[in-house]
Amino acid sequence: MFITVRYGADCQEIVNVHCRVLSLTMHLKKKCQCRPEDCIDLLDESGTLMNLSEVKSPASELASKYLQERQRYILIRVIRGEGSESTYYESLLENLENHHPELAGESWAPSASNHHRETSDIDV
Repeated sequence: MFITVRYGADCQEIVNVHCRVLSLTMHLKKKCQCRPEDCIDLLDESGTLMNLSEVKSPASELASKYLQERQRYILIRVIRGEGSESTYYESLLENLENHHPELAGESWAPSASNHHRETSDIDV
């Protein structure tokens, strides 16, 4: 039960999704050198946001519940606005527009299998 996560300057990490959501996100933060306080999530190659950052019990829920094995995902940073400000998403895969031109400038919608959440502008 593995997935491939793309980030950085065309880096890839193969990870086992038979783990807790919290363990997966902590591992990915360490690998991509994010700050511990950063909020990260995954985007599938069709542009669907996996909404791992919205899982109510990340320390107990399995990542395999939200992610499909053998799929490729793009690591993103979630930047939540204050109060009524919008939530922004920043690709942690450098040059996203070169790798996935169809995703550049798109709004990333929450996965249908996860909780509903509004999306807005995206920084690429």
